[in-house]
Amino acid sequence: MNFLKNLIILLLLIFAASECGATEIICNYNFGNKTIVENVPKGTTTVYKKYTKDGLFYEYKIANINKFNEIDDYISIANSKGHRITYSLECFKK
Repeated sequence: MNFLKNLIILLLLIFAASECGATEIICNYNFGNKTIVENVPKGTTTVYKKYTKDGLFYEYKIANINKFNEIDDYISIANSKGHRITYSLECFKK
């Protein structure tokens, strides 16, 4: 009886762990052929991030991870003078 009980608990834990996993999304854009890799928790549909790196301000949005769209998915890069350029993202799930 203990074996069966332990087996059921193990199966439930495996099922719960698979449901809590993350989806890896890879997006390419044409700023020196750069790539964004994002681990998105299951249940998330939109990704929106802002960060600063090497004196540039980055902001990107993936509107719907279940239906990628190069019009709605973009990255915007600005310098300290406020000059901004926006690139479309070509995304896919790994």
